[in-house]
Amino acid sequence: GYIGLGGNNGNPRYRDFYEYTPDSGCTTAIDELSISNFTIYPNLAKAFTVISWDNRLEKKNVEIKVFDTNGKIVFIQQYQTTTSNIKLPVANLPTGIYFVQVTEGENKVVRKMVVE
Repeated sequence: GYIGLGGNNGNPRYRDFYEYTPDSGCTTAIDELSISNFTIYPNLAKAFTVISWDNRLEKKNVEIKVFDTNGKIVFIQQYQTTTSNIKLPVANLPTGIYFVQVTEGENKVVRKMVVE
């Protein structure tokens, strides 16, 4: 969204222009570290989406959280897995923009996901 304020009879005091982007990472206040080659597909999800990242084939504890644009957790699940592909059901989520956070040990990554 954009908000702009115009001049008052040529008064330059009102020349502010602001932009709000709800899909930026700062809306969730989540710190991000890296997990190699992290992807979400399809990213216009209907029934499910697949979360994928590099894994060295050793058993890992992985936590997946899904946040709405207000920062509220709408899904949380912990996995003990050797796979790096997790099928995430999204059919119960309302249409909109979400943020998926995957935590693996000390590593954490967040990506935007769109549910149709």
